[in-house]
Amino acid sequence: MKKYINKNGEEYNSFIYFWKDNLLKKYYIGSHIGNTEDGYLFGGVDIKKEYKKRPDDFERNILSYHFVNNNEEIRLIEKEYLIKYDVENNPDFYNRTNESYGGYHKKSVEERLNDIDKNGLNAFQRAAKKMVKTRKLKNSYKTAKLKEFETKKEKMNQINSKISETLKGSIWVHKEAEAKYIKKNELDNYLKNSWKLGRKNCSYSFCHEFAVKNKITSASSWKSIAKINDLPYNPNIIFKNEWQSWEIFLGKPKHQIKLSYNECSAKAQELNIFSAKEYFRKAKENYLPSHPERTYKNEWINWETFLRK
Repeated sequence: MKKYINKNGEEYNSFIYFWKDNLLKKYYIGSHIGNTEDGYLFGGVDIKKEYKKRPDDFERNILSYHFVNNNEEIRLIEKEYLIKYDVENNPDFYNRTNESYGGYHKKSVEERLNDIDKNGLNAFQRAAKKMVKTRKLKNSYKTAKLKEFETKKEKMNQINSKISETLKGSIWVHKEAEAKYIKKNELDNYLKNSWKLGRKNCSYSFCHEFAVKNKITSASSWKSIAKINDLPYNPNIIFKNEWQSWEIFLGKPKHQIKLSYNECSAKAQELNIFSAKEYFRKAKENYLPSHPERTYKNEWINWETFLRK
């Protein structure tokens, strides 16, 4: 740390200061690492408000100079001064606590809690109510949701575009029951080996592997990619005998697969869950909906029926 020399010729790199408000007769104690002439004032919130309105009423004195190795050391020295004057319980000080990192003054909190209006609300509750009202007036919540939706939509368009660009310039060839999607510059070699142009038979497993390999994550993405690449537009219909769900077809992890009401109920029974409280505790680790009463609201009766007691 940089060294400085005080008016007594002593080396220092930090100091404890003492501010006095000559108008209100109030005080503030703090610490600072640096030079007494570097322009630093103080960190207190309450004193800042008053100083901003009338700086000429304030004066500073240096209580002590120090040479420390880190910020923690000067903070500990500051704390000794704060405890000495018990600033937390002394109304003559702007400091809120006896801790050197600041905080809410206990009396200030008590005053706000006890400041009850005719509607039975304290100062904190009134502030929260005002904040909610302001957000509604500014429509900030709706704006944020719209922005989130547009961002997600734009991201999906970028992904689809990237997939399409990756597959661009490719072509289908087939040989007996097998089909492949190859680059055009590979075509001659395939034709020499008895492959033919076009997609003769496209199986469920081939489409599934194609979706997973190209990281297609939604039904709408599959359909837009399918149009471009001559793939089944509705694999859920074309492969109805093998079809289970879009999540499985696209290769999503098990925890992303949405269970039906009956599947979720069966899973809960399998885990020997006998109460709502126990369900909430085990739901996350077993990839179950956190609130089945909301997820399956159209089928929901009650917890007893769901857990089949």
